[in-house]
Amino acid sequence: MNDEIVEAFPKMNIPDISAQVLSIDGKRCVMAAQLKWYEYIIGALSFISFFSVGGIGIIVGSTATIINYNFFRQNTSPKYKYLKVFGVNVICLALYLIAVSLKMNQ
Repeated sequence: MNDEIVEAFPKMNIPDISAQVLSIDGKRCVMAAQLKWYEYIIGALSFISFFSVGGIGIIVGSTATIINYNFFRQNTSPKYKYLKVFGVNVICLALYLIAVSLKMNQ
């Protein structure tokens, strides 16, 4: 071990902005587990559904997607991870249906 000081900076991790990434001496160091391809799709279902509603829908969908990705990274059983993600997606579906009905009544 040396007493050298290194610089570390937080970086954006596109497309998964919920994963923590540091840049240490110019090297990218991911600090969270990489999700499986199907976890990315399941986690982003709430985001995809809100495109037709507008700006507020995109904000709600994006927030739900980040929450889902964080649930997938938790150290709990897969059963609880999927139940939590399912719950978030059901809530988003209900919000989506309410938003669409309000938009149609204008």
